[in-house]
Amino acid sequence: MTDRRASEPGGAAAPGRNFAKEGWRIYVRAHLSLGSSVVRIALPALVGFVLFRFGYELWRMLNAPSPLGGNDLYSRYGETHRWFADLLVYTHSRHAGYPPASYALLWPLLGWLPWTLARWLWTGLNLGVLGLLMRSMVRQSGAGTRGQQVLLVLVLLAAYPLPVTLGNGQLGILTLTAMLAGVFLLERGGAPRWRRDLVVAALLVFALLKPSLTAPFLLLVVFRPRRLRPTVFVVLGYAALTWLAMAFRSRTLFVEFAALVDVSSQVVVRTGHAHLPLWLATLGLGAWNGLASLLVLLGLAFWVARNRSAGLWPMLAVIAIVGRLASYHGVYDDSLILLAIVALFRIARDAARSGERDVVAELVLLLVCVPLLLPVTMATRGLPWSLVHHVLAPITWLMAAAYLARHCSREKVRTMLPA
Repeated sequence: MTDRRASEPGGAAAPGRNFAKEGWRIYVRAHLSLGSSVVRIALPALVGFVLFRFGYELWRMLNAPSPLGGNDLYSRYGETHRWFADLLVYTHSRHAGYPPASYALLWPLLGWLPWTLARWLWTGLNLGVLGLLMRSMVRQSGAGTRGQQVLLVLVLLAAYPLPVTLGNGQLGILTLTAMLAGVFLLERGGAPRWRRDLVVAALLVFALLKPSLTAPFLLLVVFRPRRLRPTVFVVLGYAALTWLAMAFRSRTLFVEFAALVDVSSQVVVRTGHAHLPLWLATLGLGAWNGLASLLVLLGLAFWVARNRSAGLWPMLAVIAIVGRLASYHGVYDDSLILLAIVALFRIARDAARSGERDVVAELVLLLVCVPLLLPVTMATRGLPWSLVHHVLAPITWLMAAAYLARHCSREKVRTMLPA
């Protein structure tokens, strides 16, 4: 009996196709083998980075004298106590850049303990939440093997943002974890429920403890669910916390807010790291920083509204990068860029599972990771070392944002095509 495949058009070329396919498989296996060798070399270095950086930052947080250790937490500790004692806060400190609701959220953590116990409680809480954050990121990354999971966790922990966040006593670990938990819960399928929306709102309101870090992600709450209840709950919850905080003050909300805006406008053009207001001030355009940041965030809102049906992780990463660059941030807030690492890892993993390679995703992932693994002290050592964190790193972030935004657009077109 004649083989139909040999008599069909293209049947004779089947061996050639099989040979090409087998050659591709051999190439991929060789590539993965080389990658595994590189990973085996990189793992000890990453472990060393994690141990050194977290060991040093834990010492700073728990044992180093202020302001060397826990300096940001010490500031929040003093501001919280002054707030509830009805003393001046914004005009007393040059960098009290948190709205009233943040002090209502900080009081259960800092307002009732002496400083030494407060810093130990803060450290334990942050380490516990950091474990939950790593577990969530590994699960969301879809890393298929134990080696991939270990490698991803080590990269995220070896990068400087999380250790510096812990050593400074910054709020990023708690607020970023709460924000991600709220967004993931909101993304769950099934019929909308009041109880779930209340939990989502509680998580997101707590994430607004540091609004400069997490507020841009509320665009997902506004545009993705296509219903108003989660947004209404968040607004009401934040308003209630503001009212509670102001109940302990003799000044009006308008007076306090004006003082907050005044001190913030002075700080954002002088300090921080790789953000739009600082760049404008360097060019002599500091008076335009507020308008420029607002326009960038409005553009981000328009983009989120147009692409709200795209994949969640690329959208999270784009929001993180744009939010990081658009307003005042320090080096510890580069933890936002870790979301881009997970998003790029997911894209590269999905391509590998389909038997292909997304070389661009892999290259951008590598470029984003390298500056985060270099010493952050390079940012303060002058030229040419400072160029790594002040110029090269933001360029890699913009490359990642452009690639991920394009990925979202492709996903949007794919979902609109007929099956």
